Amino acid sequence: METKTNKIGVKIFLNYFLYCFVGTMATIYMKAVGCDAITASSLSGIVLSVFAITRQDEHHFSWAGFSGSFAGMTNLFNLSTNISPLSLDLLIGALVLSLIVSVLFSVSEIASSYKSGLFFDGYGGRLGTIAFISVLIYFTIRYFTGYTNIEIFSGFKMFRNFNPVYLYCIPSAAIAALISMEIKNTVSSLNDNYKVLSVAITGIFGGILVTKIPIYGYELGLAWYAGSFVGMSSYFVLMLKRHYLYAGILTGVLFILTSSVFNGTGGKLGFVSFLAVLLMRWIINILNKLKERASSNPEAIIESLKSGKSIDNNKVDDDYAQKLVESLMKAKEGGDEINNIELGSKVGEFVIGEKYEYTEEADPGLSYLEYMPNVIKDTKDFINALSIDSFSYLQLTGNDYEPVLYSGIDSSSVQMCRFKNDSPFIKTLSAERRIIAFGKKGLEQPVFRQRISSNDLNNTNYLIIVPYFEADILSGFFMIFERNENLEDTKRNIDLIRQFYKETFR
Repeated sequence: METKTNKIGVKIFLNYFLYCFVGTMATIYMKAVGCDAITASSLSGIVLSVFAITRQDEHHFSWAGFSGSFAGMTNLFNLSTNISPLSLDLLIGALVLSLIVSVLFSVSEIASSYKSGLFFDGYGGRLGTIAFISVLIYFTIRYFTGYTNIEIFSGFKMFRNFNPVYLYCIPSAAIAALISMEIKNTVSSLNDNYKVLSVAITGIFGGILVTKIPIYGYELGLAWYAGSFVGMSSYFVLMLKRHYLYAGILTGVLFILTSSVFNGTGGKLGFVSFLAVLLMRWIINILNKLKERASSNPEAIIESLKSGKSIDNNKVDDDYAQKLVESLMKAKEGGDEINNIELGSKVGEFVIGEKYEYTEEADPGLSYLEYMPNVIKDTKDFINALSIDSFSYLQLTGNDYEPVLYSGIDSSSVQMCRFKNDSPFIKTLSAERRIIAFGKKGLEQPVFRQRISSNDLNNTNYLIIVPYFEADILSGFFMIFERNENLEDTKRNIDLIRQFYKETFR
């Protein structure tokens, strides 16, 4: 199991520098011999990711190299006074730039090992942003050492003579975002180097095909490459496929708006993508808060009741309950007919006129197993055969997915672990229709922290979600708490579970 010490060791840092240097140099020298920047960076990413995957690397070495390749996309005239492939100045520039990128990347990894998300883990374009900042630092160093011929602005020509053809950059970026996401889904693995591979494969399409479009092909190819970085985003940053589409559209818009600034600056495309993903995440958060606020408005609940809708599963506290009762009384006094108020609701739901006292019942554990479909029984037996004794099976009951079978987990996890049928997490499982595994960083997400006890989370190395569908509807899903500290055994178990899933559930 990877530790913080592994993150900050000298050997790890030297590997980051080596991968950064290879990615930067390979991109620079492919450009120097006539290859376009998009193809050069993508080829570097493909080679580095395949090499890292072959080595079974778990330290994001290919991420460092891919970030270096973005830095290598810098205009050669901005990078060196002599752009000949044999130039000593070009070699020294590449070394200095690689060192800056590797230092910043290492800082981000160290910070993320102590606090997940501190350096925007899971946001597409993060690696490009590291490269972009590194290149700006490099430009600053060059400027103060006497090289003042760096050109990164082109006079905002777009705003004086805008060409409508540039609008095609928006669908170019959006399509690339979706393709990159789909490739990532196809090659999904515990090894994060596959994320680099998915973006690099998408980028190579842009470099080889999109750039060949007459006249404006290179601009469309750059927008395409920027959009492909969106697909590298984690599912807990952009949870739904439409979020990737919208972020791709935003990337295209930002690409157009910034088309005349920082040209020839490596990492700019990733930075544009990062801003788009960040903006999309903010929009999602705002919409979620507005939705929560609307759903917790007593007057809105009254309107729902008037129209015949149910108010089941509205989580409330005593203060809210009092306000809702007052609103109900006012509505009744006004002659409104209120329907669909059910007494005897479950804990956390509203019971009109009284406070619901919840009494914890004896844990059912596996007592419901005899009522489960055979495929669920077989899955439970298979999990146990892998020497995994900590799991929970959540089944759709009404509008919630609730634990009906469980073993080896805290009673508090059983009580808290409920998902609404229309929650983003359930929508993601329904849309993806595949096994998803979450490591330590993934378990830091609020969606798990709010539903699983700290003890269960701290003792779990990977949480494996196995969905079960009936008539194309998500009927339920297993949450398997893999606590084996041997990473190879964990990978073996996940591979076996995936194989069992393909043979049994489909």
